[in-house]
Amino acid sequence: MARNHGTGTQEKSLEMKIGILGCGWLGKKLAQCLLADAHEVYTSNTRASKAQELVHMGCQSYVVDFLSDDIDMEIAQTFQSLDYIVMSVAVSRRAAIERQEKMFGQVIQFLEGYVGNTVLFTTTGIYPQENQRIKENTYRDNQLHPTVRTVEKIIQGGLPQTNILRLSGLLGADRIMSHWFHEVSQISNPDDPVNHVHYEDVIAIVKKLMQSDIRGDIFNVTAPEHPTKKEVFLGKSTQITHASKHRIIDGSKLENKLPYTYIHQDPIHFK
Repeated sequence: MARNHGTGTQEKSLEMKIGILGCGWLGKKLAQCLLADAHEVYTSNTRASKAQELVHMGCQSYVVDFLSDDIDMEIAQTFQSLDYIVMSVAVSRRAAIERQEKMFGQVIQFLEGYVGNTVLFTTTGIYPQENQRIKENTYRDNQLHPTVRTVEKIIQGGLPQTNILRLSGLLGADRIMSHWFHEVSQISNPDDPVNHVHYEDVIAIVKKLMQSDIRGDIFNVTAPEHPTKKEVFLGKSTQITHASKHRIIDGSKLENKLPYTYIHQDPIHFK
């Protein structure tokens, strides 16, 4: 199930040992930032080629398949000894619920007995497509997307200290709207407001949570400004007056409790 692609003996004393399970696009960005801050970073992903790429960055990297029945306890014990764990394993709304149950059940087995602090990335796609301002407690469990909420409950049951970050649509760096659309006419409902967050804010929030006493909470992570899809695509405001009712993700709980001020407040200006 797992194979070590480690970087070898570390020659300097590093601040923290941090694990990232599921080191995809966001996980790689997070790893780069943590390495720059002199942390020791341990990663897992499903491909040897990606593991080697992470090794070249400076990570201790492992190939781990959480859909496998073969848990490598030596690798698991390595992660269980770390100071902090970020779970960036893909939570898919489209995947069969049984597949997600198995995957995240294996994550719990992999981290069995872990008492350090943890973060799980999920998605604001957990909420219904209804036109209103949506906070973390707006809906009852049975109104949330069943697959995503099942994943959250599995992690809450096995690792109750986990802070769950429900991320709005990730943008920044090579993830920009013009990569997916060539003209406004290709965008459905171009005058609807967006719910996006810049990856640099997600990373900054994780780093701040690492230094906080907050445990076992759920937060929406979304930029405070909600321009229209058209405005984000064009990179400028068109002075559209929004209708009073739209689906807006409300991230004020995190801003007030952590507290946190977003680096990138308006998706129009995301780079």
